[in-house]
Amino acid sequence: MDLGPGDTVVLPAGVLRRIHADAALGLEAVVTGPGDDTASGPGRDPVVPPWIA
Repeated sequence: MDLGPGDTVVLPAGVLRRIHADAALGLEAVVTGPGDDTASGPGRDPVVPPWIA
């Protein structure tokens, strides 16, 4: 899926996903969720990343 300026996408909880930014343009995102939400990856323990805490 390719997204551009002004696009919106809603990603369901508990589903593995990987986001890639354009190397030249970068990525700006607004992410919301509960204050105690976690992020993890394959084979990794869930953690509360700095952008959530």
